[in-house]
Amino acid sequence: MHNRQAVEQEADMALVRELTAPVFFGQQQLFAALGTTDHELVVFEVTGQTVKRIPEPGTAPRVRSEARVVFFRIPDDCGEGWSLYHFDSRSFQLRALPEIKAPEAGDESESSDSFVVFKALSRTGRWLPGEQDLALVRLRFEVDDEGEIRFAGKKKVRDIPGEPVLPVHLRGAGRAFFLSRDNEGGSTLMSVDEAGEDLSTHLEEGAGTISRIYSDDGSTLVFESDKPGYQALYRLDPVTGEVADYRRIEAETGEQSRYILRSRYVDGTASPVVVRVPETLGVREVAALVTAQNPEVSLKRAELAASLVEVGIATLPNYPSFYFELGTVSQAGLFNDQTSFFSQTLIDGLLGLFQPLLDIRRNRELWRAAQLTAEAARSRLDNEVNERVAEAVKLCFEVAYLDELESVQDALLGVYEQRQAYYETLESVGDSLGLQRMAAEKILVAASSEQAHTRRRRAFLMNRLKQLCGLAREVRISLAPDAFHLSEADFGEGSVLRELAVLNHPQVRAVNAELKKARFLESAGPEVRGILNVAAEYEYTGKSTSSAVTDVINLTFSGGISTAHGKAARLHTAYWRHVKDALGIELGLVAGRVRQGLDEALMDFKASQDDSRAKAWDARYALEKVRVARLYAAIDTAGDADTYDPLAVVTAEQEYLSTVVRTARVKRDLGIRYVNVWRETGRSRLLADNLWAYSDLRVEGRTASVWLWETRAAMDTEESRDAFVATAREAGVNRVYAYLYSDSRLLTEMMDRERFILFLNACARENIEVWALLGEPEWLTGPDGMIELTRGVDRINAFNASRSGFEPKISGIKIDLEPHSVPGWETDSARREELNVSFLRLLKRARSRMAEDMPLWADGPVKWFTQEVHRPLMRQVARLTDGITVMAYFNAPETTSRVVAKVFDEAAGPLEVGLEFSGKAPPSDTLYPLDRDGWALVEQDLSRQWMENPGYRGLSFHDYSALKLIFERGTD
Repeated sequence: MHNRQAVEQEADMALVRELTAPVFFGQQQLFAALGTTDHELVVFEVTGQTVKRIPEPGTAPRVRSEARVVFFRIPDDCGEGWSLYHFDSRSFQLRALPEIKAPEAGDESESSDSFVVFKALSRTGRWLPGEQDLALVRLRFEVDDEGEIRFAGKKKVRDIPGEPVLPVHLRGAGRAFFLSRDNEGGSTLMSVDEAGEDLSTHLEEGAGTISRIYSDDGSTLVFESDKPGYQALYRLDPVTGEVADYRRIEAETGEQSRYILRSRYVDGTASPVVVRVPETLGVREVAALVTAQNPEVSLKRAELAASLVEVGIATLPNYPSFYFELGTVSQAGLFNDQTSFFSQTLIDGLLGLFQPLLDIRRNRELWRAAQLTAEAARSRLDNEVNERVAEAVKLCFEVAYLDELESVQDALLGVYEQRQAYYETLESVGDSLGLQRMAAEKILVAASSEQAHTRRRRAFLMNRLKQLCGLAREVRISLAPDAFHLSEADFGEGSVLRELAVLNHPQVRAVNAELKKARFLESAGPEVRGILNVAAEYEYTGKSTSSAVTDVINLTFSGGISTAHGKAARLHTAYWRHVKDALGIELGLVAGRVRQGLDEALMDFKASQDDSRAKAWDARYALEKVRVARLYAAIDTAGDADTYDPLAVVTAEQEYLSTVVRTARVKRDLGIRYVNVWRETGRSRLLADNLWAYSDLRVEGRTASVWLWETRAAMDTEESRDAFVATAREAGVNRVYAYLYSDSRLLTEMMDRERFILFLNACARENIEVWALLGEPEWLTGPDGMIELTRGVDRINAFNASRSGFEPKISGIKIDLEPHSVPGWETDSARREELNVSFLRLLKRARSRMAEDMPLWADGPVKWFTQEVHRPLMRQVARLTDGITVMAYFNAPETTSRVVAKVFDEAAGPLEVGLEFSGKAPPSDTLYPLDRDGWALVEQDLSRQWMENPGYRGLSFHDYSALKLIFERGTD
């Protein structure tokens, strides 16, 4: 083993820095994930009879001190105003103060722009026996129109019979409650109004012993009492005085602030930082909150901090000790003729420096052992982070599954109701047994009960997730809708991963640190040992400080050895040998458990991947059965007794929805088991960043789309459908703008409709959205344009309505009307205005006829953005749509890059960047010809340039026929 005594001082400091890093790591991760909120810190300090504002609170204002009143002025989201928050030093929460209002004319009462704070503070003046140490103090503050806070008055509440503790100010009720404790430890619940008057006693009889009070909703009081013979919680209504058994309620008062107070550590100093908890949390935000705020993690972090203090204490015994002695020396005169005792009394003084010698090495070893204690504490902290982050992320997958399950259960209830209605109809005409109707009702009741349980379980898991994140239950949060494509995730070779797990798992590192610590403790030697000390002393004896009798300096060595020294050394060595043997065995066991746990996690994850692919085929099969059942239902008639089944579609939809549930369950299991692999490697801290690589939210900015003009040809046969999907997948396309012809007629004729459904389902299997591409040039100028557009949108709505909630549908509409291409638009301003108005009316009609959750996009030329005369049109289009595909058609990527940079400067909404690859386009407008590698370079280079732009939504390729040729051509 490397001798840690040989480590130089700089290396020791590096070790200390490494050990202390986890103390503040969670805060830094939280700031990186959620950001920080600008704020102004206002601090008042109560000292004696005065309350003074601290002009410059500095980086360490001691905001948690009870003697300080701390406010945070935080800008509103819009940045036009501000809100005032009071820091509650007891709950460590920021409480929003009422909105400041100017006083009404003639109102001589305390202004409505004032507020009060109640605190239990030490009494001023001399403390006398029997006097209580705390007083309830009312502090009033005012805010002027500029938002400046000033102290307006202090008042001590009098006539309280005991010592006031735990004040709770219920602003809505206009009273401050507190406990008055007597000398025997009894407590009385009392309150005063906001003026510090009207001292009232509550629950004088039958309340038991009240030990604490607080408020969880800002409007009612919760108190703990032993009234039933054990400790229980009760809720007191401050207005009616009614007491009820405690039930946690979700606060509707807005008392729980979304702001939390954390600390930033710089050069050993902590400064307060305000962080706003977003209403919607993703996996990264959840992991950051757990790392920074989880109570179990905070406990381990506190233990680490304590062990770091112990490191500093460990070497203190090596410092020399100063000692002194002052007394008198007198002759007793017992055996001589001395008669004057006091006349012979001398002053004797001694001042010395004492240094132990043999313990220096021992204390050095103990210091190394203390460092390893800190290392073990750090590993336990890392392990707690590993466990809690993994638990929180697994809850995210579980909640996402329950959200999807509840939606599927809604759809299944609709299917069960259709079946029940069918049997009720048959029973009413005497064609059905009541048993069939009862069976349908039984299934419906069971499904309703299961859905109710799903909702209750989701609420329970969300509360647990808040607890893991260190958030109050009253803080309302939701999880970001996200999907993780983990079916193809690969952890690499298992043997390598096992070695990484053994090297990195905090449980292994903790035992290893304890083993190293045992070696240093063994090296330190037994407590029963020889001693050797050196001392330097100055001794003075005299009748006075100026008349010395003796004046000497002593240099002495002293030592001693116990008769049990040898036995103690042997027992010490034997003890630590056995401890090291035990820790070595434990290290092997822990490493073995880590390897075995990882092997099991990898096995389960691989099983989920296989199951995911199997369930995908189940869903594909069930979806095809739905299509076929609908097709037969459209062809067959009730007279065909041998083939007609009136419930065939209902049965097929029920089977498909059941496969959707099973698929969702597999996705949940896949996510949970992916988390388990990271947990078993001990690296859950890295989990969020690694999950991000598979997130839908991450790839959203890299959305690639393609125009498909020859939709009938692409969907005509299975081979053509497969060819389209393969090209789209290779090009990274996840959205296709399929031209449905002017009036969406591909959705009306039976054979075309069935082929389109097959095309839609094939795209959905590869996570490719199908959008309808609508638009004809004559719509801008002809009398029937509005009618044709309306017919097309209505057919799309009808098609989507015919599909159940979880079947693939048309995801959006792209309007491809190009008024700038109509003759006269460039040269005739009146003509241009007429075309623009017609274009905007068509967009408004499309928006008004579309489903609310369906997005609408439009195509637009570069000149809309780069020429001032056309920008008003661009801004109106942006207001009417969810995004614009800017047709950046140039023959050089450099030109595209330069022009699109200007486009983003003027853009009023989300943008796609359209690129032309067709050989049919004018040479100045197309990047043709390109081979596969050339296309990839262009795509990567351009997309990378705009990835960080918040308005960028990806590239759009024009069109599929050109893209297909590029990929068929391959690499030249």
